[in-house]
Amino acid sequence: MSQITPSIQDFSLINSYVTKIKEDLEFDTLSNAFYFFVMDYILELNEDEIKDSITDTNFLKTNHQLGGHDRGIDAIYIDDSESTITVHFFNFKYTSKFEKTKNHYPSVEIDKILSFVKSLMSKDEYLNEDVNPILYSKCKEIWKIFETQNPNFVLHICGNFYKIFEPNEEKRFQREIEKYSNFDVQYHLLPELIDLVTSSTKKEINAKIMGIDQRYFEKTGGNVRALIFEIDAKDLIRIVLDNEDIRNATDL
Repeated sequence: MSQITPSIQDFSLINSYVTKIKEDLEFDTLSNAFYFFVMDYILELNEDEIKDSITDTNFLKTNHQLGGHDRGIDAIYIDDSESTITVHFFNFKYTSKFEKTKNHYPSVEIDKILSFVKSLMSKDEYLNEDVNPILYSKCKEIWKIFETQNPNFVLHICGNFYKIFEPNEEKRFQREIEKYSNFDVQYHLLPELIDLVTSSTKKEINAKIMGIDQRYFEKTGGNVRALIFEIDAKDLIRIVLDNEDIRNATDL
């Protein structure tokens, strides 16, 4: 990775996005909000999909779910939209101090991740005694997938730092990961996060809409949960207009 000069502008831009998510979703920490920022931009997941993917113990505890170890795996998303399933693992680190962004990504995460991957791939019978229930349920899903196919794996290392692991540690990490087939490691650090934000064609649109009578139902499929309902065609046009007052006017 080429040398990049740290910029407080980069830090502030990402921090502003994460802070907004923290406020909108009423999280206690920026670290929790960072999960939603990253997984939205990388995989274009919605809020429910992201929440269902999170295996981080601290997040689960703050949301009144059962605790336990997460072994360095903060989220797992299983993408079954293609014939070959892809399992996405996430490790997140977020700092609220610009000065710390100049550090290497914490190498302490390496052994935790490698230990988990080894336990997963060896189908460790004692894994359920060592990890939190949410993480273990994801492991069981992955083992079930292996009964019919050999899935792809992507490990996402995500943080608002400028440098990946210390060079020797990164080589050790890569060497151990390469022992497994169909396994890719992707780094999403400050430079990559800035590129994601500045190149994104996303446009946030807020609007109010009313369904027709009570014609709605919930649909669930795979990792997707949706509410399907009928609306008037003129409302569909109204909610994409540039005028915010019109977008929020349900009585036109």
